[in-house]
Amino acid sequence: MSNLTIGFFERVGAPAELAAVTANLPPAVLQLAPAMSEQAKATLTSLEATDHARTVTD
Repeated sequence: MSNLTIGFFERVGAPAELAAVTANLPPAVLQLAPAMSEQAKATLTSLEATDHARTVTD
């Protein structure tokens, strides 16, 4: 599972959907979920800024 999967579900999914996606993760991986969430937030913020910069016209 990638960090972006967690990030997308946090942004657009319901808490139950995120729980379903992470339900079968091994405990060692599940412990990394907060770090993956933070990484996803940074990546998605960066992508949004890039998208905005490309679509804004004067």
